[in-house]
Amino acid sequence: MRPLLTVLTLPFCRALALALLHFLWQGTLVAVLLAMGDFLFPNARARARYLAACVALATMLVLPSATLWHLADRSVNGDPRIETMQAEAPADSGASTKTDPVMASGRLALLTPWIVLFWLAGVLALSLRVLGGWFAAQRLKHRRTRGLTDQWEARLASLAKRLRVSQPVRLLESALVEVPTAIGVLRPVILLPAGILTGLAADQIDSLLAHELAHIRRRDCLVNLIQAFAETLLFYHPAVWWVSRRIRIERENACDDLAVAATGDAAVYARALVELEERRGFAPRLAMAASGGRLWRRITRLFPAAEAPVNRSPRWVAAALALGGMLAIGAAANVLSVDGESGARSPAGGPSAIAPVPRASNDSAEEPAAPPGRRAEKTGKDPAPQPTPSEVPAEPADGEDPAAAKVEGTSAGGGLLTPEQLIAFRIHGITPEFIRQLEALGYDKASPDDLLALRIHGATPDYISKMSAVSGKLPLAKYVAFRIHGVTPESAKDLEALFGKLSVDEILAMRIHGVHASFVKAFRDAGYGTLSADQAVSLRIHGVNPADSAAWKSLGLDTPSIDELLAMRIHGVTPELLRAMRELGFAHPSVDEMLAFRIHGVTPEFVKEIHALGYASISAEELVSFRIHGVTPEHIRAMNHRAGRRLTPDRLIESRIDGHDEETEE
Repeated sequence: MRPLLTVLTLPFCRALALALLHFLWQGTLVAVLLAMGDFLFPNARARARYLAACVALATMLVLPSATLWHLADRSVNGDPRIETMQAEAPADSGASTKTDPVMASGRLALLTPWIVLFWLAGVLALSLRVLGGWFAAQRLKHRRTRGLTDQWEARLASLAKRLRVSQPVRLLESALVEVPTAIGVLRPVILLPAGILTGLAADQIDSLLAHELAHIRRRDCLVNLIQAFAETLLFYHPAVWWVSRRIRIERENACDDLAVAATGDAAVYARALVELEERRGFAPRLAMAASGGRLWRRITRLFPAAEAPVNRSPRWVAAALALGGMLAIGAAANVLSVDGESGARSPAGGPSAIAPVPRASNDSAEEPAAPPGRRAEKTGKDPAPQPTPSEVPAEPADGEDPAAAKVEGTSAGGGLLTPEQLIAFRIHGITPEFIRQLEALGYDKASPDDLLALRIHGATPDYISKMSAVSGKLPLAKYVAFRIHGVTPESAKDLEALFGKLSVDEILAMRIHGVHASFVKAFRDAGYGTLSADQAVSLRIHGVNPADSAAWKSLGLDTPSIDELLAMRIHGVTPELLRAMRELGFAHPSVDEMLAFRIHGVTPEFVKEIHALGYASISAEELVSFRIHGVTPEHIRAMNHRAGRRLTPDRLIESRIDGHDEETEE
C-alpha cells in the first residue's frame, strides 16, 4: 500500500488531484448555464435542447483535461505551487495553520494520494459496470431471437426509407426484452418483444419501429457510449449525472418527434407508449429502449398547447443565475491564480485553499417551473403569506397564467394543484371558464385527472350536454370513453331509436364493433325484427352480414335464426359445403346436421370414401358416429375382410366401442 501511496504523490498525480477538485466548480458552472438556457428557452425544440446538453457534457469532459494539462505543464516546468505541496506539509496542527495558505497547501498535499485513489477506484468500478452493460446488450442480439416475416421486414424498410436511414437494420423478435430496443452502432439491430405483434395494432408497432429507427439515424447508441465514458470519468460530480440525464430525456423527446413525423399520428403513438408502460422492464444500459423517459411527460408534449405560451417574465431568474455564475467564476479565478494576490501572500507560492462549491441538484431539470404567482415568493420582496384555499380568487389576476388557477377556487375539487398538474392544465387549455361550464352541468367535484382527460379527448361541455340529453347524466369518465370511441349524440340517438334505452356499455360495444343503424336495419329487413343489441354486436364480431342469410335462403334453407347464423360462421359451415353434401345424396340437411358435420370432421372427401366402400345410403347421423368413434375407411376394410362380408354401420361402430377390432363375424 505504501509504494502505491508514494506513486500517488508524484507531481502528475498531484496535478490530477487538483484538476479533479477544480472540476467541482467547473462542472457546477456548466450545469448552471445549461439550466439557465433551459429556463430562458422553454419552448425550444427537443433537438436543440439535446444538442445543448451534449455540448455541456462535452465541455465537462474537456475542462478537467485542460486543467490537468495546464497544471501538469506547470509541474514539469517547476511551478512552485505544485512542487512544494508535499514539502510544505505542516509539522503541527496549531491554530495558525488555519489561515496560512502554505500550510493549507500542505494539508492538500497529504490528501492528494487519497483523492486520486478514490477517483481510480470509482472509475474502475463504473468501468466494470459499463462493460457488463455492453456485454448484456450484445448478448441480447443473439440469445433467444428469431427473424420476422417478410411483411414486417418490408414495413421496416419502408419506415427506414421515410426516416432516411441508409444503413441496413435487422429486425428480430426476442424473448428477453420487454419493450422494442435498438442495439448497435455499426450493425444495428431492433429487437421486438415476443408477443408484441399480436398485442398491439400494426400502426402502433409502426410508430414504435419509427422511434427505434430514429435512434439509429441519430447515432444515439454512439452518443450513449460517450455518455457512459463521461459518467465513468467524472462520476463524483452530481452535475455530470444531471446533464447526462437531460441528454437521455431530450433524446427520447427528439426520437418521439421523428416517429410522429414519420407516421403522422401522435395519438396512435401515444397509445402505443401507454401499452409499452405495462411492458416496462429491464433493458441494458447501453441499449436504446422505447420505454425510456417519463411516460406522462413524453405523451403530453406530443400534443400542441391549447393556448399561447404564457410570458414567464424570467428576468429576475436570469439575473440570479448570472450572479451565481459570476460568483463561481470569481471563486475559480481565486483558486487558479498563480501569479496573483494569493501568490504574493504566500512566500512559497502555495495554492490558496479551495472553497467549498455547492453541488448541483440532480432533480433541477425535472422539477417543473413554478407559475408566476409562486415565483414572487422567492424574490425576497415581502412575500405574501400563502393563501388558504378559501382565499384563492376564482378569477385569475390580470396577466396571471389561467392554468395556475386552483381547482378549489373554481369549486371543482378539493385542493391546490401540483406543479405537474398546473403544467398539464396549461398544455391542454383548462381554464376557469371551462371548469365553470362543467359546474353549470352539475359536475362541481371534477378531479384534475377528469379535467385533463376531458380536454385531451375533446369532451367539451357542449358535447357532454348533448350526450346527457340522450343517455342521462353520466360520470365524466363515460363521456371520455364516448369520445375515445367516436360516439356522437346523433349516432347514440339512432341506436336508441332502434333498440330503445341502451346502457353505456351497450352503446360503446356497438360503436367499438361497428354496429351502425344501417347494419341493424338491413338485418331487420331480412326478417330479424327482434334483433337485440347483444346479438347485433355478436354478428359484427363474427363478421356475419345480412347477405349471409339471403345466401342460405337461396339454397332452400328456412330462414336461419341469429344463433344458427353465428354457429355456422363460427364453425365454418359455408354454402359450398352445403352444395357438396347435396351432391353426395343429402338432399335436405338441416343446420344442426351441417354443424355436426363441421364439428366432427365429416368432409365431402370422407363421405366419398365411405360411399366407395358400399355404404351409399348411409345417414348423416351414422357418418357423424363414424367420426366420433374413429371408424375410418381403413378400419371398415379390415373388419369387412375378416368378416367376409360388408358389416352394417351399427356393427362397425360397436366394434370400435367394444374394442374387438380382431373379432370376425360368424
